[in-house]
Amino acid sequence: MRTVSSRLGTMPLVFLSLAAGPAWAHRPTFGEGHPSALTAYPVEDIDISIVVYEPLTCDSDALWMRFEAVAGKELYFQLGVPEIERLAGERPAIALLAPGLPPVDLPFDVPAGLGGMVWRADDVAQPGTFFEPFTQTSSWVWVEQRVTLPADGLGYLVAWNPDRTTGKVWIAVGEVEDFAGVDPAEFGSWNQQVNDFHETGLFSPPPTEPEVDCSTVEETAVEVTTGGCAVGTVAPWWAGLLGVGLVARRRPRPR
Repeated sequence: MRTVSSRLGTMPLVFLSLAAGPAWAHRPTFGEGHPSALTAYPVEDIDISIVVYEPLTCDSDALWMRFEAVAGKELYFQLGVPEIERLAGERPAIALLAPGLPPVDLPFDVPAGLGGMVWRADDVAQPGTFFEPFTQTSSWVWVEQRVTLPADGLGYLVAWNPDRTTGKVWIAVGEVEDFAGVDPAEFGSWNQQVNDFHETGLFSPPPTEPEVDCSTVEETAVEVTTGGCAVGTVAPWWAGLLGVGLVARRRPRPR
């Protein structure tokens, strides 16, 4: 896979680019939670360059993006992982779901009437790299594709971790840079949020918790709720004392 590089420079150059032409950066969105087709991030125009940064958790284990497919139109997209040592072993996958594509077998439900194509990082010998000079952040680019859409209708891009661990992914769509209507003050906020997502420590201390195996978490939950006599949620120690107090208060006083 080819190496990907950004043309952004410093903050003043960004503002100059906004006035004179393309800014050569994806317009970002940050981790609002898009784990299903119902909550998919809406892509308004697949030609406009955007990126959605998303943490993957056991409760929100996928990033879904939806778009309007047009027969014969090309869709360009990338799948990346922030270059963080803790995530060096992360091997995400991405699926394109759209009308007219062949049937596909996935670990989640495919919306009715759609087929799909799948790309897995496990099938890539070496990822591409992306260095963004403005934010000074780096990512591994595991998938970069151009697909001509076969039919009209609602389509989706879905990224997830096949190994069922937590992590982080981003999906970038489109190549036309458009920052019309963006308040210049937003660039400072974007800079901080991109750095925090990449855990550079420039604005916020990086997290120290290790990634979690979600299959193990689910097995533990099943044992707690169904194993032996311990059915239901375990109450805190003070709940029993509170219950005793309530019973005592309800006892009628002797006459």
